[in-house]
Amino acid sequence: MESELNAGNLLRWVNAAPPLQFPRNTHGGVGDAEGGFAESRCIQAFLRAGMQSTVNYLWSLSDILGQGATASVYKARHKGTSKQKVLVMEYCAGGSLLNVLEESENAFGLSEAEFLIVLESVVGGMNQLRENGVVHRDIKPGNIMRVVGDDGQSIYKLTDFGAARELEDNEQFVSLYGTEEYLTDISPQNQEFIYEGHRLELELSQQVQLLPKTTEDRPIILVSTKPEVLIGVIYKEPEIPLFPPTFDIINDASLAKTVASAVHQLLRITKSLMKCQDLILRGTYWLIAILKKECGTIHQQLTMLNLKLSFCQNTMVQVHKLYGPLTQDLTEMGVLHVKLQSAQEFIVTGSHSVQSIQKQLEQITTEWCQYRDLQHADSTVGKVDVLLKKVSSIHHQLRKDRLKMKLPYNDEQIHKFEKIKMGMHTKKVQMLVREDCVQKYQKLLASTKEWMRICCETRKQLITFKNQSVHCSQELEKHEVHLKKILDQGLLRLQAEQQSVTKIPAPSDGSEQKCMDMTIRMKQLKKEMEGVLWELEQNNLIIERLSVQKPHGV
Repeated sequence: MESELNAGNLLRWVNAAPPLQFPRNTHGGVGDAEGGFAESRCIQAFLRAGMQSTVNYLWSLSDILGQGATASVYKARHKGTSKQKVLVMEYCAGGSLLNVLEESENAFGLSEAEFLIVLESVVGGMNQLRENGVVHRDIKPGNIMRVVGDDGQSIYKLTDFGAARELEDNEQFVSLYGTEEYLTDISPQNQEFIYEGHRLELELSQQVQLLPKTTEDRPIILVSTKPEVLIGVIYKEPEIPLFPPTFDIINDASLAKTVASAVHQLLRITKSLMKCQDLILRGTYWLIAILKKECGTIHQQLTMLNLKLSFCQNTMVQVHKLYGPLTQDLTEMGVLHVKLQSAQEFIVTGSHSVQSIQKQLEQITTEWCQYRDLQHADSTVGKVDVLLKKVSSIHHQLRKDRLKMKLPYNDEQIHKFEKIKMGMHTKKVQMLVREDCVQKYQKLLASTKEWMRICCETRKQLITFKNQSVHCSQELEKHEVHLKKILDQGLLRLQAEQQSVTKIPAPSDGSEQKCMDMTIRMKQLKKEMEGVLWELEQNNLIIERLSVQKPHGV
C-alpha cells in the first residue's frame, strides 16, 4: 500500500479488503472497519488541515497513500489495537445530481449550461477510469456527486463503484449492465447538417475531435431532406395547484414550493420556445443562403451551356455555307439540329425555373425578416422572469412562516394576502406563456412548414437541373467535336477542289472570269471556316475560365 494508487489500484485494494467497501451515502464519508460511517462532525473535520479522526481512527492529511478517481487513501492507525486501513471519501457538500434535480428550479431538468458541465465532468471521470482499465457500468444521477469550486462553478464526480469491474488487456467493453431505467438505445437517423451557414458532412465513425466546436449559440442545425411534420419543442405545461381558502401554514408552504417550481418551468419553457425560434430562423437563413448560392451555380452552368450552344449553332451555319446543297447528303446534320434545339429548350426552361426559384426564396427572405424583427422586439422572457422573482420571494416567506408554526393575527393576514398575490402572479405568467409566447411560436412553426416544403422542392429541382446540365454539357461537347470534324473534312474537300480548278486550262469561250470568281469564293469560304475553328478554340478557353469563377453575388 506504500505505492501510488490510481482509480484501478484503488478498486483492487478495496476488493481485497472485504470489511471495507465504497461508501454509498450521498455526501461521502469515512469508512471504518465495520463498514459504517462517522458522524457529520468527522466529515467536516476532513476539510480542515492537520490530524483528522473518526470514532475509531486517526490519520494525517499529509500522510496520503494514493489518490483515486473519487477518493483518497490515507495511512491511519486505529485508536484501539486494530491495524486495518481506512478509506476516506471526499466530502461533497452539494449532494448528488439527483438532489440537484429535486430542487424547484431543476424539477423539470437542468439548464443547458449546467448540463454541459455535468457532461464534461462525467466524461472526464469515465476517461480516467478507462485509462486505468476500469468501467463504471452504473452511471446515473444518484451516483454523480456535486461540489462547488472556488470560482462558484459546479464540479461533478463519480461515485458508487459497486457495479464497476476491470477490463483485461485489449478487452472491449460490450456488456449491457446497470440500472434498467437509465439504459438507452440511440439509433442515428440520416440527416443533413448545417453549421455556421455551410453544409457539414458527418460520418458515424468520425472522431469527436474532428467535429466543429459547438456551443449553445453555435449549434449544428439538422435539416430533413424531405418535408416532414415539424416537432419543435416538446413540452408539457406544468399543473399549478390552487391555494385553498383555509389557512394551513404547513400545506401552504408545500403548495408554494410546487407553484414556484411550476413557474420556474414556465420560464424555462418560454426560454426554450424563444431559443427554438432563434434556431429556426437561423437555420432557415442559412438554408436559404445555401439554396441561393446553388441557384447562382446553376445559373452559371446554364450560361456556359448557352455559350456552347451558340458556338454549335454558328458552326452549323458555317457548315451549311461550306457544303451548300450538298448539306442534304449529311444525314447527321438533321439529327444534330434536333439535339441542339432540345438543348436550347432545356436552357430556356432551366433559366425560367431558376428565376422562379429565386423569387420564391426572396419571398421567404421577406417573411423571415418580419419574424426576426418580431423576435428581437419580444420581451416575454423578461416579464416572466420578473414575475418569477416575485413568486420566489413569496415562496421563501411562506417557508419562513412554516418554521414559526404559529403566526400572530397580523402576520396571518399577511400570509393569506401573499397567497393571493402568488396566485395572481402565476396567472399572469400562464397568460404570457399561452397567449403571447406559444402563439408566436406556433405561427412561426406554421410558416416554417411552408418554407421547408418550398426548400425541399427547390433542392430537388436544383439537383435535377445540376444533373441535366452536366449531361447537356457533355452532349454539346460531343456535338462540337463532331461539327469540327465535319468542318475539317469540308476544308480538305475545298482545298482539293481549289487545286483542281487551278489545273484546268483556260477556256476559250470567255469563261475564265467565272473560274476566277469561283476560286475567290472558295478562298473566302476557307478563310471563314478557319475563323470558325478559331472561334471554337476560343470558346473552349472561355468556358474553362468560367468554370473556375464563382457566380455573381455569391
